[in-house]
Amino acid sequence: MSQKLIDAVDVPIADIIIGWARQNIARIIRAYSGWEGWAQVEIATALYNDRYAPNADARDAMLAITTTVSREVAIYPPTPTAKGGVSQKRADIVVEFGAPSRREFIVIELKCEGFYNKEAFVQAVKEDTVKVNGDIEHSYKPARAWVLGFSTSQEVYDEMVRQRPKANVIKLYPALQGGPRLSPDELNTVQKVKPVIALWIFEKELLMR
Repeated sequence: MSQKLIDAVDVPIADIIIGWARQNIARIIRAYSGWEGWAQVEIATALYNDRYAPNADARDAMLAITTTVSREVAIYPPTPTAKGGVSQKRADIVVEFGAPSRREFIVIELKCEGFYNKEAFVQAVKEDTVKVNGDIEHSYKPARAWVLGFSTSQEVYDEMVRQRPKANVIKLYPALQGGPRLSPDELNTVQKVKPVIALWIFEKELLMR
């Protein structure tokens, strides 16, 4: 019998990460060549920080229930390799929360398109969605899993739309209204790379069985 998630449905993960991204567009543009490791640390911190919560209720909810935010956690069952060894896949970010008698988890897999991984980005997001649609260790259930992909170019954005036309996507830059104030160096980078920054969101519940 499945055990339905209770608290996790009220945790505004997407809103917090969108808030972080919108406030850091200029930094993302500066870090365009390769920024996934930096974003992983920043997002893990944002999930433990009320600054990016969309409102007071969301802030209070996060502060009340979040206990630990960890990176590179071995939550997936080990799988044998062709050479007779064992492969251990890890989740980029795991948030543990709730009362001691009712622990729940949020699992986040993150992909960020940079200058050097344009061709691999779409496939990498696909592989992460397959990964979270598999199973996780029983001790990390119940959980809600998120695959978050930041694309940064028109080319990759168009390819994601072609392959995942029903995906939940938030366009962050260029913004429809307002937008970040960029320095001359940042504007120069914008003119060179013409960034189109979007967040692709895929979500999956992993329940007790």
